[in-house]
Amino acid sequence: MNDKHRATTLLSEVSGIVERRAGLRFDRLEDLLRRIGSGIGGLGFSDVEEFLCAFTSEQGGARQLDLIAELFVTGETYFFRDFGLFAALRERILPELIRARAAARRLKIWSAGCATGEEAYSLAALVSDLLPLRGKWEISVLGTDLNPAFLERARRASYREYSFRTNPDQVKLRYFAPGRSGAWTVLPSIRELTSFSRLNLVEDPFPADIDLVLCRNVLMYFSPAHAGRVLRKLHDCLADDGWLVVAPQELSLLSRTPFLPVWLPGAQGFRKSVGERPAIEPAAIPSAPAAEPAVDQGIQPEPFVPERTDERTPRELHDELQEQARASAMEGNLRGAIELVRRAIKEHRTDAASHYFLATLQLELGDVAGAGVALRRVLFLDRDWTPAHLLLGGIALRAGDFRTARRHFRNAVASLAGRDAGAPVTGSEGLTVSAVEQACRAALEGLEDRI
Repeated sequence: MNDKHRATTLLSEVSGIVERRAGLRFDRLEDLLRRIGSGIGGLGFSDVEEFLCAFTSEQGGARQLDLIAELFVTGETYFFRDFGLFAALRERILPELIRARAAARRLKIWSAGCATGEEAYSLAALVSDLLPLRGKWEISVLGTDLNPAFLERARRASYREYSFRTNPDQVKLRYFAPGRSGAWTVLPSIRELTSFSRLNLVEDPFPADIDLVLCRNVLMYFSPAHAGRVLRKLHDCLADDGWLVVAPQELSLLSRTPFLPVWLPGAQGFRKSVGERPAIEPAAIPSAPAAEPAVDQGIQPEPFVPERTDERTPRELHDELQEQARASAMEGNLRGAIELVRRAIKEHRTDAASHYFLATLQLELGDVAGAGVALRRVLFLDRDWTPAHLLLGGIALRAGDFRTARRHFRNAVASLAGRDAGAPVTGSEGLTVSAVEQACRAALEGLEDRI
């Protein structure tokens, strides 16, 4: 583009339109430009300038929203993403809702921002397990997204190996039938519980009387004002004892809402409050540690382990134990998974990913103090392991220690310095540097008036 000033003006206008219509915020115009440049090739535009002119001339039309969906909506997902959450859904949230709905025989679940449908089908699979003899139950698992191409793929219900990453083979064999060219198709008994529809969380009305909403890794991309409005709409759409689940990176967004936080072994849930709620009360958590340094200052040496006669190398045994641990966690056996991870760590003590995995499992069982030790060990091994800073910030936030939370979130931002905005962040389940940085800055904004 020849006129740099005009390009900047058009980019700023596009940024404002995207935020106004879809809630999505780009703190840096270079991130917006990078996203546009990487995606316009298949949309019929010859260059960025042609796209910017066409986009800004749409004046709120349907094509403008389609372009927003195709260029700016993220579709990163896979089946049973976050085994701790799905363990909590299986063991606490869904059984409780099923008991409460036994008289009415009606259960309504919403996957808001479902992308290509893996989350919605995962929820339907859990319900199918918990209610194998559904009889006259009216069960609805609704998946919505802004991107119609994602929804079309969801309706086809055919998935390849990438959608099953971190899942043991038993998941495919239990809920899917083998299809063509290595694909796997969702079983009809699960598909019949689901439906998919396009919905703009900013502009469209929400479904009513929902028992459970999963809106994960969605609000972190929104401006704080739009995230607040969406959360109010989510509160209104829930049944009186309904549940909301967001991603760990989004917990700070709910601190000024009427939702009631509930700490579960495996997840942080929120319930609808139908009465007056006092000003902010941090969610109760067991054994919450006081303020702790972001990096461990005194890691103690591990005990000596005698030499092993196993023919496998320590790294091979470590990797095998890690896979066994993930399979055990997926089956809901978190204590067994922790034991396997600890055995894996003995084979490869300097693997930061193993210590981080241990920390997430300990958090899922409510062992906050143990998780804090494991996270500080992660940062001792790799001080730029961003998700460890985030989890430590979340622990401090839930304990009401806002200064320590701020320090950890600032450390998380600092750990991202110099990285490519579009690169994935290690340990963050595919989230990009730009997305994680935006979530951190949103959390920091929410803390400013609390310190």
